[in-house]
Amino acid sequence: MSSNNTSSSTTVKLASVEHWSRWIEALKQTAEGQNIWYKVDPDLPTEASDLLVEPEMPGNTVLEQYVVDRTTGSHTPTVLEAIQFYHVVHLEACRKYKSQENKEIVLHKWIASTVNPSLHSSTLEAIRTETGRRHVTLREITKKLKDSFSPGLMVLKAETSTQYKDLLEEARWANTNPDKWMEKWNTTYQRAVRHDINEIKGANTIHDFIQAVGAKFAPTWAEAKKVKVVEYNNDIPANFTLKSVSDEFMRYRKATRVYDKDSPKGVHATLGTRSDTSTKQDTGSKSKGTDCPCGFLHQYKPQQCRILLYAITGELVDKKKAPAKELCAKIKQRYESPKWDNLRTLIAQEG
Repeated sequence: MSSNNTSSSTTVKLASVEHWSRWIEALKQTAEGQNIWYKVDPDLPTEASDLLVEPEMPGNTVLEQYVVDRTTGSHTPTVLEAIQFYHVVHLEACRKYKSQENKEIVLHKWIASTVNPSLHSSTLEAIRTETGRRHVTLREITKKLKDSFSPGLMVLKAETSTQYKDLLEEARWANTNPDKWMEKWNTTYQRAVRHDINEIKGANTIHDFIQAVGAKFAPTWAEAKKVKVVEYNNDIPANFTLKSVSDEFMRYRKATRVYDKDSPKGVHATLGTRSDTSTKQDTGSKSKGTDCPCGFLHQYKPQQCRILLYAITGELVDKKKAPAKELCAKIKQRYESPKWDNLRTLIAQEG
């Protein structure tokens, strides 16, 4: 009967807060099938008997006390008699211990098979650190898991998850300055780590981040990262993480700010604004601008873009500060795509 309970209950998986109520109910059914729910129930107080201790044969002191207690005027027991007596007692204690141990092993295996592996591992390590012993009782595990999935933490996790998803959406619409957005992202990311939300776990989260910042903030940078992800072909190295990619994006932003000192328009401000478009820009044109292989939207045609021309010819216009080599390489790579066939023809015709 108990084996049926165990096999049917293992379909319940504990990986997030919404799974708790079904998981603890399935655990209760499994524990009751083994007649040890009283040692598992997280709502009951911890007891010394929760820790299963293997019985040992008594030492000389106990054996000697046995002789004293059973000595009469007509008979004095020998130490051998004491050993034989306690041997029988020990065998019975070992039988009960083994029976109880087998039941607890069933529950430990059930928990290990139904709890998220990283969560299960971190829970055991936390308990061992607190208690200073290797063995972890069933009640210690269930109490720790219950604490992890308390209603208060559920609310915080849900709020953090929503904040993180909203932040990515904000980047896609470019409703904020990239650098201010990264400050908010870092704060939210640290909170997400503390609350262990799923939105920052796995390879898909890296893709989501790249897509978000690539929508408006840094299309060229994002295209290069997407190419890198494709090259990994699902074999992403351990050091290519969401945090490492975000750090790289911050370094990219820092590098591009070198060309962003005179105007919030971006790199084009430092390289100089063309005379035929400066009036439009100074009057605060509401136009979104023209797409360009340089990765920025601007008010003049792509074939007039100083950054693009420098990237493909190596000639610096008006002796302005040259863009970084890495940026030029990415611009040139983008420029060579089929999308810009007509542009390449125009530039070739204009010489």
